[in-house]
Amino acid sequence: MKPRIQLALDTTDLAVALDAAMELREYVDIIEAGTHLLLAEGLRCVSLLHALFPEKTILADTKIIDSGDVLAAAACAARADIITVVGAASTSTIEKTAAAARAAGKQVLLDHLADKWDTPEILKKSMLDIDIIGLHLPKDLQATTSMDASVLSSALALFTKPVFLAGGIEPALVSTMVGLPVSGFVVGKYLLQGPQRVEKARALKQIVDQWEE
Repeated sequence: MKPRIQLALDTTDLAVALDAAMELREYVDIIEAGTHLLLAEGLRCVSLLHALFPEKTILADTKIIDSGDVLAAAACAARADIITVVGAASTSTIEKTAAAARAAGKQVLLDHLADKWDTPEILKKSMLDIDIIGLHLPKDLQATTSMDASVLSSALALFTKPVFLAGGIEPALVSTMVGLPVSGFVVGKYLLQGPQRVEKARALKQIVDQWEE
């Protein structure tokens, strides 16, 4: 199945976020209210994205690590279609997050922020009642580490649920993974910063279109 492209609005500037989302809406499937934006604007930005882009899936990158039921319910009430809970959260928190999302008819992404994606702990937690696994290279590690297609290929084989990849995603990496069981690519900095955003988004979509339907 063809991977989805998720635009990560990782900025504290709402105007910048909305401008990027408007400009790139044709090329992305999921619009993410990034953690930066959530901290700056609160959950109102999720409601705003839902109102402006009703045809898109809206993800709230809540990165829940505690109080899963309360925070998940709040994000769902703001009209998020997918919410995130971090892989480091307790099993109880993940389960409470999932239960609140289920009650609202929404989905949960288990966000595993690390530079190793096949640990016994995350494999065990991936079997909980969540919908998507996020294999995510944290921003603070990207200066010294990068995602490697061969390593990711081995990790992907271990998961039975859809996997999204995040953390420094650019076409060079995506092109090395054509045909692998990736369900989504989360792209932030590459599309948000610098000129020619539409051209870059179009090039990325052309690579993703190489996957079989």
